[in-house]
Amino acid sequence: MPLQSMPVAQAREITLPTVDGKIVFEGVVKTDSTLTKQEIYSRAREWLVNSFVSGKAVLQLDDKAEGKIMGDGRTKFTYVRDPGAVLVAMQEFKYQFTIKIEVRDGRYKYQVYNFLIDDDLTYYQGRVILTRHFSFDDFYQRYKQGSAINFLGNNVQDSPASRQKAARDYKGILLLLNTRTDEIITSLNKALTSTGAGKDW
Repeated sequence: MPLQSMPVAQAREITLPTVDGKIVFEGVVKTDSTLTKQEIYSRAREWLVNSFVSGKAVLQLDDKAEGKIMGDGRTKFTYVRDPGAVLVAMQEFKYQFTIKIEVRDGRYKYQVYNFLIDDDLTYYQGRVILTRHFSFDDFYQRYKQGSAINFLGNNVQDSPASRQKAARDYKGILLLLNTRTDEIITSLNKALTSTGAGKDW
């Protein structure tokens, strides 16, 4: 998947889908009625393996008989704060997530969840300024509760201006997470529902 880089000056208020307080994107999609469980399963497996190539094993569950497949995806995006400013602050987020697909004749169900930052530490003048091992579930809860850390991982000062900047960064980062996940789901749906897939070569 390509790098997603997008300036976010004033992100809108954002609400992500959750299940029991965890971020979960899910849906049931009907395909062409002629697509069998086996064909949809084969497409899902091929899409998962080809979309998220890494040195680690992608597939975590691969049950052809039950029509279930699950694996870890890895991707990234870059958040840009105030792109028109003299000094532009930006930060790349590399993260992993779990995607689960269950298939039947003529339809399938997907779930995308367990979004985890597991990246290199960010340093400034020889010291760590950002913890890069955290869950986007916790990040989203901080945003909703107004209990935030600022863009570079330091504690927010108890001032309206500081809290406003932190809230803006949280909204911008979560908006990019939402956009990136929508792109992944769109790619999945295209691969699994295309009527002409695999017939011309």
